[in-house]
Amino acid sequence: MEENIYYLDVVGYNDYLQRISALEEELKSFLATRSTEAKDILLDEHYSSATSCDLVRREKLILDNLQDLQKKKRSNKNY
Repeated sequence: MEENIYYLDVVGYNDYLQRISALEEELKSFLATRSTEAKDILLDEHYSSATSCDLVRREKLILDNLQDLQKKKRSNKNY
């Protein structure tokens, strides 16, 4: 698998780090509210299994995006 190398100037690199930071904050916020939502799902019969699946999908999407950005950062660190 061929990896792309990205060259960023200082502004681009700072924007990249801000994107990572924003995703980390989004993940923290999601995890903080997820436990409340999970309790609601268990206690309220109006919540469906689709709602719980949506929670899992949202978490996976955030994690995948964050891991992708961090992986690109690590792989391009030496360039």
